[in-house]
Amino acid sequence: IATSLLQSIVGMLSALVALLILYKFSPMLFVGVVGFLILTAIVIAFLVRSVIRINLLSAELSREATTTFVEGLNSLRSIRSLHHEPYLSTTYAEQMRRYTRALLKLDILKSSVRTIPAIFLLLIAVAFLRPSAYVSLENAKLLAATFIVMRIFTALGQMVGAASQLVTDIRSINDIGSLIQLTN
Repeated sequence: IATSLLQSIVGMLSALVALLILYKFSPMLFVGVVGFLILTAIVIAFLVRSVIRINLLSAELSREATTTFVEGLNSLRSIRSLHHEPYLSTTYAEQMRRYTRALLKLDILKSSVRTIPAIFLLLIAVAFLRPSAYVSLENAKLLAATFIVMRIFTALGQMVGAASQLVTDIRSINDIGSLIQLTN
């Protein structure tokens, strides 16, 4: 937890320093990057809310399917005597289809959180840096601005990765604490 927390802090401070350098280098580019970051944060917040909602749904569907399977297995003799095998297998198959669809949606959303900002940034770069576009920066300044912006996104990526690991570690500690309380 301490390592993840420190890495998150270092990533945030590195991003702030790079943003300050970018502001000194080009206030207009700074405003553009900050605007992009705000827009991306809004999109990611929406996607993360969807991921959390679907994650809860998938856990519920998993429990439902497991319950159906275990209850069917425990009462197999009764099910056979009443000839309810087709009903049980159909019910279980439908539960598994819903669970699989939820997992697929979850994977798509998790991938979107990483790829949508990158695609959006590439589209912006293509629009502004196309051969027919007029870019007022000289080649050296354009290269320097590119390196500064790359440093900002690298630092923010480090911060987000470390923060994500921190949340996972804290959740694991809470789960371990709950298990310890159950044994007492």
